[in-house]
Amino acid sequence: MIKKLFPYLKSMRAGEIAYLSGIALMGLVFSRQADYARISAVFRVLAAVYLLYGHIAVFNELCGLDHDRIDENKKNMPLVSGRLSVKGLRLFSLSLLAVSGCMFLSVSRGHFFLFLIYVLISFLYSHPKVHLKGRPVIPTVLHFLAGTAGFMFGYMKPGGDKGPAGLLVGMFFGLLLASGHLNHETADYEYDRMNGLNTSAAYYGKKAASLAGFMLLSAASTYFVLLAVLGMVPWYLGPVIIPVYIVCALAYGKAYRGGLEPAGINAYRNTCRIAFLAAGVLMTVLLLPKAG
Repeated sequence: MIKKLFPYLKSMRAGEIAYLSGIALMGLVFSRQADYARISAVFRVLAAVYLLYGHIAVFNELCGLDHDRIDENKKNMPLVSGRLSVKGLRLFSLSLLAVSGCMFLSVSRGHFFLFLIYVLISFLYSHPKVHLKGRPVIPTVLHFLAGTAGFMFGYMKPGGDKGPAGLLVGMFFGLLLASGHLNHETADYEYDRMNGLNTSAAYYGKKAASLAGFMLLSAASTYFVLLAVLGMVPWYLGPVIIPVYIVCALAYGKAYRGGLEPAGINAYRNTCRIAFLAAGVLMTVLLLPKAG
């Protein structure tokens, strides 16, 4: 029975979406609101975000099946290899979507409205009738919106004011997610060209796309330090980002000198993920004692 679950967990990218769910967790940490001291509210928000991200990953795989079938790197994916059926995976995707929506609605109408916006972004990005993921620039904008919304899932107070400060901090995470997506497009450059996808990397070239991604990372880091200087976030959080940016810059330089090959780009992405995970843990430690 448990073994039968593994293909579904692989399709929903269980490990990767756990990392992405950290954006909502950071929203909870930055909100520092008494309402979220209730463990049930924390659980519902984080579980709903995780299931929503799972739905999006599965939905994206379903929509990209025809392209994945001709990609050697995707031959072991459960849907492509035949371990899962389209019908079964579609039912799984809809189940994740329904449960996530119900959980958000149980928190607040504001959370449910944000959920609907997120689902719309996913539809515009992945569905073959629209397929904005195959266009230049637009997917980067969609990921910026998704990253900002992901933070707001955690930051929003149930039944209360969302607060402009939360939106401003959320934009930092939006910039990070947009930067990461350009790295993803750079790594998939050959595959996307083979499938006729006109992504930013395919349209402008992988060097231009990777540089744009690094510029967004630089902008995000600078922006966060500025938020700290202006008092939008506690001043002592600003210096946390500086060493993280240095580590990421060194990793990008290595990938760039290596010709921006997929292995180099993936190593750069993993380095950034670890660095920002460490920063998130440190920020949580610094903020939680003052929650209240």
